Amino acid sequence: GGGEFLSPVFLEVGMAPQVASATSAFVILVSTCSDVLHYLVLGQLDGPWDCAVWVLSVGLVAGLVGRYGSTYLASRHGRASFIVLVLSVALLICAVLAGQQGVQDIMADAKAGGKWYAFNVTHLCG
Repeated sequence: GGGEFLSPVFLEVGMAPQVASATSAFVILVSTCSDVLHYLVLGQLDGPWDCAVWVLSVGLVAGLVGRYGSTYLASRHGRASFIVLVLSVALLICAVLAGQQGVQDIMADAKAGGKWYAFNVTHLCG
C-alpha cells in the first residue's frame, strides 16, 4: 500500500499530519482495491470469505474509531501532534507484534523439524 513509506515522507516535506494521514489512506485504498480486482480477474482469490468479512468489519470499525478519536483529540487539545504520536505508537506496536509472531513461527517450525525460513500465514484466518 505504501502508507508506512508515504506518511513519514509527507510529514517530512511539511504536510499537515491530517492531510498526510488522509492522503496516505487514500493511496492505500486505491492500491488495495487494485490488488483485489487483479486477483479476482485472474481467478486467484478463492479464500475464506467469512474471514474477509470479519477483517473488513474490524477494519471499518477501527477506521471510524481512529477518525473520530483523532478529530476529538486534535480539537480538544488544539494540536495535531497527538495524531503523529498515536500513529507512531501504532506502527511500533505492529512492528513488535509482527516480529514476535515471526520468532514464534520460526521456533515452532524448528522444533517440528520443518523449514524455519518458510512462513505459513494460513493460520491467521483459519
